[in-house]
Amino acid sequence: MRNKDGEIIETRVSNAALGVRRQPEIPPRPLHDPMGEHAIVLFDPTVDDREVEREEDERQKAQAEEEAKLKAGSKGPHKSLAEILGLNKVKKREIEKVPVVIDPRLSKILRPHQIEGVKFLYRCTTGLIVENAYGCIMADEMGLGKTLQCIALMWTLLRQSPRPGKPTIDKCIIACPSSLVRNWANELGEFLSTEPTYRGYMDHPQLSSD
Repeated sequence: MRNKDGEIIETRVSNAALGVRRQPEIPPRPLHDPMGEHAIVLFDPTVDDREVEREEDERQKAQAEEEAKLKAGSKGPHKSLAEILGLNKVKKREIEKVPVVIDPRLSKILRPHQIEGVKFLYRCTTGLIVENAYGCIMADEMGLGKTLQCIALMWTLLRQSPRPGKPTIDKCIIACPSSLVRNWANELGEFLSTEPTYRGYMDHPQLSSD
């Protein structure tokens, strides 16, 4: 750029942005496809979500309270403009829940009775059957695959939850006799890692940390 005398004007870039591009809003997605082949859904937000019923009850209670206030204040002063427009109401951010699906590596090898067992375990441990009751006892006979069912439940809870991107639990403890530690490690390595050995399980970063 030059001024009226023809002299060059020094300009410096300020690196100031004129605006910030708005990030696209990506809808939350489950970890595994609930419509995929061999998909086993443990939690369906359209069916199993109890918070929807609670929110509906709270909404009805709030509406009843507002109607009662209107009747009580009908003889008193008028409402403010903020109350009429609803500007003074605290808005809660609703978090959309996602389905919880068993890892396809496990769902492909689970037998029908094991699928029912994992569903039962998940619903009991997450309080879907009885509210505020978390836990159960699986008393299958020998040879029916209790270890695989527990691995499927543990792996699902450690990696997924109805809230997208968050696990249900952070840690899981397996209480067993010392003679069965190697057996559990081999089973975990066989179903969840590429090296079905005790050493391979301990070297697996995700399994060893969990």
